[in-house]
Amino acid sequence: MHYNRELMMAILWDRMPYLSAMLNTKVISLDDAPDAYATFDTGVSEKFIIDPHGFVPA
Repeated sequence: MHYNRELMMAILWDRMPYLSAMLNTKVISLDDAPDAYATFDTGVSEKFIIDPHGFVPA
């Protein structure tokens, strides 16, 4: 668990571009978060990154 922040920052700042595809990440807005939580609860393999301010390129 200690590396989670470093991994998140690497994904967000596109330091390791292959990670997003490998981890199946999707950047979403705060408004889309409730639907993303519902989708995640169904067991999909997508990982959602909530970007409330729109700073992360999708």
